[in-house]
Amino acid sequence: MRNDYNFSIQRLEDFYGDIDEVKEAMNVCKNCGAKHTFTYDSNYEDLYVQEIVICADCDKPTESYIHIIN
Repeated sequence: MRNDYNFSIQRLEDFYGDIDEVKEAMNVCKNCGAKHTFTYDSNYEDLYVQEIVICADCDKPTESYIHIIN
């Protein structure tokens, strides 16, 4: 996995609205409206998962997140 991404912690507080609005905010590119492609890299030793969100049409990373495994 590439290491040149700037990862942030994804917070559920950043999403609001009904379920359809939240799904669209998470799964659809804000630039062109295409569906996102998700890539995950798990690190079970340090208990986190790196998530990279890439637009299928723009072909560029749009978001990068760290998810803590509890």
